[in-house]
Amino acid sequence: MSKISETAIYLPRKTFTNEDFFTLFPEERASKTWPKLGINKRHIIGHDEIPSDMGFKAAEKLLNQNSKLRDEIDFILFTSPERDYYTPVTSGVLQDRLGLKNDLG
Repeated sequence: MSKISETAIYLPRKTFTNEDFFTLFPEERASKTWPKLGINKRHIIGHDEIPSDMGFKAAEKLLNQNSKLRDEIDFILFTSPERDYYTPVTSGVLQDRLGLKNDLG
């Protein structure tokens, strides 16, 4: 049986606030939509980063907090609105980068 027993998150340091947005698009400040969204800032990935870098940093954080997990993880499920490459799949790249087992036995 598989289960999610631990999670971790990584957010890039660079942010883009609503005020930053309004500087670029001042006409949007009057919109009634902004207060309803509940979004005040967004974390922006750097030009030298790819989506798997974020996954790697979150996974390393998790594995550093609980080193025995490295031997217990059977597979990685990675989802993102963007991908690093068309092939190979990012989850496999991450699994290798993290030094996790890669057999099904």
